[in-house]
Amino acid sequence: MAARSVGRLDVLYSSQGNKVRHCTAVVLDEDLVLTSDLCFPSEGGIVMATLVMGFVDRDKPSAAQTFTVHHLPIEIDRDAGYALLQVLGDPSRRYGTARLATRGVQDAQPLWMIGHPLAGQMRIARRDCAATDPAMTEDGWLGHGCDSLPGASGAPLFDVSGPLAVAALHRWGNGLAGNAIAVPIDRIIAASPRIARIARKQAETCHPGPDDDCLP
Repeated sequence: MAARSVGRLDVLYSSQGNKVRHCTAVVLDEDLVLTSDLCFPSEGGIVMATLVMGFVDRDKPSAAQTFTVHHLPIEIDRDAGYALLQVLGDPSRRYGTARLATRGVQDAQPLWMIGHPLAGQMRIARRDCAATDPAMTEDGWLGHGCDSLPGASGAPLFDVSGPLAVAALHRWGNGLAGNAIAVPIDRIIAASPRIARIARKQAETCHPGPDDDCLP
């Protein structure tokens, strides 16, 4: 259920010849998706961006749906480590939205990371996927050991101690080496009034049901 709102973000930019940067993004609202700021390089102009939703089987790529993303983020914060993007269309109608965690990540807390490594089909990292101990770095980032590969930047890390909710976004690093870094969702909420409003709205209207859906 939580994975439905996760998609692959493809960003075409013009520096050093046209190149595509693959990342992961998560749907927050009808036309808004959240990802890492690193997915939008500051050194080159963005030509176009697309969001691929529902790519869960490499043998059935036609089952996925592609949305056009506005090539300029409506918010990007290099210090807070996120970018908020506007999507043409409403991916939430079919794929739902991600719930944002209302509590911080604890030391050594188990996590799940869901993303599109190497621009491939959706994958979930669970084995040895947890926050470091201590969880937070001196710079206010979240350390974690979830296995990560290129394309996982922006992938949501879910708090699995209760109803699944996005506790952080993967930013960079190799989980196998134990030095991966993520952006805590509360850091993003503190930096973005728009995302803070989404979080407050979720807290007011979402009552988790037995299947982790929101009940009226």
